[in-house]
Amino acid sequence: MAAPYELRGWRKILLIQELALDARPQTELAEAFGVTQPAVSQFATRHRERIAKARSEIENSVAGLWISDKSARLAELEDLVERLNEEIEGADARTLPRLGLVKCRALRNAAEELGQLAPRQYDVTARVRYEVVGVDLEALR
Repeated sequence: MAAPYELRGWRKILLIQELALDARPQTELAEAFGVTQPAVSQFATRHRERIAKARSEIENSVAGLWISDKSARLAELEDLVERLNEEIEGADARTLPRLGLVKCRALRNAAEELGQLAPRQYDVTARVRYEVVGVDLEALR
């Protein structure tokens, strides 16, 4: 593992950007940069002002996108539902269910955006039992 003082040049800038994004844990960053997790933590403390500046620059670049504005997203959903309503009026029996499904999804997205519905949560826990053929696992305990 490299010493923390070796984080210079492009590696230093890249680590500052990674810490500003806050997308990966420090242990993963330490492995990627060839340093220890405490070295990444010390680096983050030493360069907290530059990391904060990089974070605000990232947020500013996203703020310029219309899709990052909640009212713009809701306006798009509203426009979609209004156009769907027009389509539904003249729809035949084959396309009506699909249009209705799209409308329901758009309405649900709007309700979630407004905080009127909790976002969907999925339970991904599962109980797993491994069986090794030919080995008595009870005898190994």
